[in-house]
Amino acid sequence: MGSAAEFKALCEFLTSKKVSLDGLVDTVFKGLESADEAFEKMKNGSQFGTYNIRMLLANMQGNW
Repeated sequence: MGSAAEFKALCEFLTSKKVSLDGLVDTVFKGLESADEAFEKMKNGSQFGTYNIRMLLANMQGNW
């Protein structure tokens, strides 16, 4: 983890070099109930990039 200034410098660098972050995330799974699906996909080697498991707090309202 870095400081806010370091994060800003990183964002400015990526923008100036036109670095695309597209393709770094393969799939976003919704909740831990999707973890089995994520592990199966990893086991089969069919992913390209990383996986994210999106979690909502029980006391928060909102959509995925």
